[in-house]
Amino acid sequence: MKQLFLLIFILLDGSLTVSADNLKKPELFLFSGMTTGAGSLDGPVDIASFGTPEGIAVDSHGNIFISDTGSREIGGNNTIRKITPQGVVSTLAGKSGVYGSKNGKGEAASFTEPRGIVIDTSGNLFVADSANHMIRKITPDGTVTTFVGNGHFGYKDGVGQQAQLFNPKYLTIDGKNNLYLGHDTYVRKITPDGAISTFSGINDTTVFESVDGLSTTARFVSITGITADANGNIYVSDWYSIRKVSPDGSVITLAGSDNGDHKEEEKEVIFKIPGSLTVDKAGNIFVHDKDDTDDDDDDNDDDNNNNDVIRKITPDGVVTTIAKNIVQGDVDVDRSLALTAAADGNIFIADANNNSILKMTADGKVTTVAGGARYGINYKAGQRNPEIHTRASIACGPHETVYIAHHKTIFKINSSGMTEKYDQDFYELGKIIVNANGNIYVTDAPTRSTFSSGGGSGYSLMPKSVNNFFDAISQNRSHYNIYKVADGGKKEKITGKSEDLSRIAFGKDNQMYAANYKSVFKVKPKKLFSADLQFIAGNPNIYEDVSEDGVGKNAKFHIIVEMVVDQFNNIYVVDYNLIKKITPEGVVTTVAGSVEFEIPRNLALDDLGNLYVTESKNNIVRKIAQDGTVSTFVGKKGTAGFSEGALPGVISNPIGLSVCESSLYILMKDGAVAVVRNIF
Repeated sequence: MKQLFLLIFILLDGSLTVSADNLKKPELFLFSGMTTGAGSLDGPVDIASFGTPEGIAVDSHGNIFISDTGSREIGGNNTIRKITPQGVVSTLAGKSGVYGSKNGKGEAASFTEPRGIVIDTSGNLFVADSANHMIRKITPDGTVTTFVGNGHFGYKDGVGQQAQLFNPKYLTIDGKNNLYLGHDTYVRKITPDGAISTFSGINDTTVFESVDGLSTTARFVSITGITADANGNIYVSDWYSIRKVSPDGSVITLAGSDNGDHKEEEKEVIFKIPGSLTVDKAGNIFVHDKDDTDDDDDDNDDDNNNNDVIRKITPDGVVTTIAKNIVQGDVDVDRSLALTAAADGNIFIADANNNSILKMTADGKVTTVAGGARYGINYKAGQRNPEIHTRASIACGPHETVYIAHHKTIFKINSSGMTEKYDQDFYELGKIIVNANGNIYVTDAPTRSTFSSGGGSGYSLMPKSVNNFFDAISQNRSHYNIYKVADGGKKEKITGKSEDLSRIAFGKDNQMYAANYKSVFKVKPKKLFSADLQFIAGNPNIYEDVSEDGVGKNAKFHIIVEMVVDQFNNIYVVDYNLIKKITPEGVVTTVAGSVEFEIPRNLALDDLGNLYVTESKNNIVRKIAQDGTVSTFVGKKGTAGFSEGALPGVISNPIGLSVCESSLYILMKDGAVAVVRNIF
């Protein structure tokens, strides 16, 4: 209709010329929240994204190389990325979303959880391919081969693929191109021809002690970082201390101790959890550690509790803290920061927790080089995105108001960015929708009614054993209610759990429709917490994994996971990996099939009858035109991140859709909301 009105206006006004330029093209924007930055997007550093980068190295030309392991949210990158001095990010080897151990060039190669990465004097990269139990070699042109290890985990010395490794992570290289691998209680050495042997310590985790001495008598407790200086000395983070391993394999404790009683100058600062470390050309060691000291004069000991810090150790063992509060948020110690020193004296850091690459200058100033969190127009300082999972739902309402339902909570975000939280006695919210009058409706699955189930809308004094029996024979253990929610959060039950209606939608004249996993109904609410249900299609008594077109009860659904209704009261559902249309008379036909889609889940419908479908794993939103043509509307298959502007753009893990007027709102798994303006 929007295009039609514009065309009529243009034709009536002789001074205007009909042109495609007069019609606004759809554009992608970040509407609210903060994107995590998790992704696999190449390009300029201001849009590029990473997924849990866990290893970093810098060559003599200033190129930065990253082992981009990949967060669980985006399915794993398993790639080696490159950042040029000009600020351009590219993927050197591997393909995002693909794991394996194939050799080859560029995208033809594959890795599985690559971690430590180093560079030799010829510009070749060596990567600790952790889950494959290998060390891989990458030439400057991106050709990948297996250097050491045969893919079977173990502890066996030998040459090349005769040797066995166990989950290699911490890797360094000396000036003669010898590799050193730190693992728990020992350090192994790999010569340039691929021969591996034990360099220092022993492979025995039952010996839990820190002992200085010769290579065969020295003992390590738990190695969590390794680096080498220009003289061939090796340094490791080991428990509460930093240990030095000489070229002959003998070990001394350089700083700290095995019980964490090291003091920094006159301050009570210890090595709490030392991890990654690196050495600059002057022999200074830089270590990632935690800091639980209080720098203020008050009595609060929590001001800087458990913050990430970088400590500097001079060649004679003097320790100072040169940077604090490096990253924010809860950090897995073993997957937080990786450090490497560049020839210019800067320290580059792979920040796995925040999916970013950082730079620290000699005076401790830290800046972001690439990746990291991005903010929406409605983001307010101090706000955090709703912590959501794949069952979260989104609905847009009048005046660009957006609602998110997740777990026990409804979040309301208005057009100015103000976020309101509705706290009610919900247990597990499923679908949220808003009708033409702005009324909010949700589905909620109450707790199973057992004696020991503390609270929730399904609490019962029935013995737990009895309830467990009924739960065991029940086809669906989650029984949904439908509620109407007033502004502010007050709720009113529309249907009870006996109907088990998990999906809801509104059609013409605010008529409600609902579906359980196998059938679709028209809903007419009435009093006493119940509703009249008019059957339309499906067969609730058939629990076969089968999907068949048909009429009424002759139609079968595999599992209905989403539904929308058009202006003619035709119902569209996502039936596992199919999109189906149901007429008001109950005639079921397949609109699009499994050939076009890979695990479709969320569905939205615009005023022109176009359908929009999410493929979360592929980071895209597909469009089904009225003639049945399927195309990718938003995002790039296999590329995660966020890049706004002209479509297709880039999004990450879309898990919810809603259309209001000419805007398509997209809820992403990190809790941020994107919007596509001018979809028609």
